[in-house]
Amino acid sequence: VVGLVVWFPDRTSAVDFCRFARQAARQKPDGALSPRCIEYLDRHCLELAKARFGDMPGGAQAALFCEQEVEPSVGEDAHLEAWLDALTDHGAFVDETIVATDDAGRRALHTFRHAIPAGINEQIVRNGLPKVGTDLAVPDDALDAMMDAYEATSMDHVLFGHIGDNHLHLNLLPRNEEELAQAREQYDDLARLALRLGGTVSAEHGIGKLKRHHLDWMVGTDVLEGFRALKQHLDPKWILGRGNLMEPPSSFDP
Repeated sequence: VVGLVVWFPDRTSAVDFCRFARQAARQKPDGALSPRCIEYLDRHCLELAKARFGDMPGGAQAALFCEQEVEPSVGEDAHLEAWLDALTDHGAFVDETIVATDDAGRRALHTFRHAIPAGINEQIVRNGLPKVGTDLAVPDDALDAMMDAYEATSMDHVLFGHIGDNHLHLNLLPRNEEELAQAREQYDDLARLALRLGGTVSAEHGIGKLKRHHLDWMVGTDVLEGFRALKQHLDPKWILGRGNLMEPPSSFDP
């Protein structure tokens, strides 16, 4: 596996490269440019990373963390050539690109990547309030609209995640109770937008308890009633995962 951290002067060039690389992988899954993951880091992520790793390339406003499995029929050199050519065509800071081809290098890239959530957690502790983090995903043609909505928030935030699947995590970092309430309202608004764009309210972390109303918006009351009937049949005492996905019927008596 070859790992890369690539810097871009703006969001547009990073997203354009992502689309190009994703399409190349779909057309030829074992080709020279066929990423197995592409993760996006916004400028706020870079600020968090800078606090731990020092200066970022001047002018960098976004970055991508990528991995490419080396296909024996292609070879590492051909993979790297395809990546660097495509990155050059899309305005990346190629000379500053970090490439890791061994275990130690890949571990260093993962340490860099995990510095982002670590920095977020430190901010949460300083604020003394929980973050409000989204788990929404949308179709390919809705990515820009969703990112526009994410970036429109004036609250302290960090945007990162699985851009290859149009599945980004907006982490809102409220500093007081009023902002916490606003953050939860913004999450609801973003969930409604994702649904209007043909997306999903949970792409990775499940529904649990906090997103039950989002699931209702997505599938509708009739479908939820079907879920509830199936749950009642398989788990008549409502023992398993109580309160997750749905609440017991109002007539339920434990």
